[in-house]
Amino acid sequence: MKDLTDSFSSLEKKVDRLLSRCAEQAEKIHDLEGQLSKKGEQVNDLELSLGRLKDENKVLKMASAVQGSDENRTEAKRRINELVREIDRCISMMSK
Repeated sequence: MKDLTDSFSSLEKKVDRLLSRCAEQAEKIHDLEGQLSKKGEQVNDLELSLGRLKDENKVLKMASAVQGSDENRTEAKRRINELVREIDRCISMMSK
């Protein structure tokens, strides 16, 4: 009978340890999910920043091309014409 009691006591201790580990792991998962969420927000912010910087870079290249050599001016005029055509397409789509 004592063996049975000892076995039961040992099993109870093991179950308690398992429950404790389970609670610790659940807490770690919660913390990691929070970190993941923060990293996702940082990625979104950085993507927005990258988009703004790319747009700014295009504008600066355009301004530089307008002030630069004839070759750069030709490129600038080509780009402006592309933008005008795109705007015209958008206006025509809105008119329909």
